[in-house]
Amino acid sequence: MSAKAVDDRSINELVGRAQAEGLQLTGEGGLLQQLTERLLESALEGEITDHTRLRQA
Repeated sequence: MSAKAVDDRSINELVGRAQAEGLQLTGEGGLLQQLTERLLESALEGEITDHTRLRQA
């Protein structure tokens, strides 16, 4: 059985909070766009860190 990176409860809380604050879930500036940007930034930072670590080894 594989573990989820994010559990359903966390997702539900995030979506509920976005809706309560009047934030769109999709579209420009929406929750999905913000999450996608953060995910891509984190992934790129991880790649840069790994690459730098490999070059120093």
